[in-house]
Amino acid sequence: MSKLLLTKHFASTHDASKRLVGNIVNGNQVIIPTKAMNYVLEEIKTQIEDYILEISSDTYKVKDIKPKLFWIVNSVNSDFNPLHSHTGDLSGVIYLDIPETMPTSKEEGNIAFTHGVYHPQSLNFLGPRSYKPKSGDILLFPSWLTHFVYPTHTDTKRIIISFNLNLELTLNYKN
Repeated sequence: MSKLLLTKHFASTHDASKRLVGNIVNGNQVIIPTKAMNYVLEEIKTQIEDYILEISSDTYKVKDIKPKLFWIVNSVNSDFNPLHSHTGDLSGVIYLDIPETMPTSKEEGNIAFTHGVYHPQSLNFLGPRSYKPKSGDILLFPSWLTHFVYPTHTDTKRIIISFNLNLELTLNYKN
């Protein structure tokens, strides 16, 4: 599927660089059309449902998933995403193709999540928590959680799908 979405025609007609925060200069960012978005959503629906059950301690289950936006990012040498958050209830990243030759630095290409605010007399600042992705990984997180992606320093393409969802949840009544 990623090869279809990254064809030159599709990339040039669906370029999303001006709509998205990524500093993707050497690669590209494209919005995924609705038909393909629904296909991707069906592929990850179970992981989303399991995630909600886990983080809510089995209190809530997913009644409905409404996609807001799906986009594909093809990043190469020096591309990165600055600190940002998303819209919606739940966001995620599907790592389609991550070069095995990374990194030249410990954090290269990692996604880092931040939480809290720095204050010298407070322990509220947890600092960034970094994750080194592998091809095939799926990360889900609350859309409000700020994060960034460290630059890569390789000419090998790094291909991901990012997405934002709205969720309708219901209480998970147990018999």
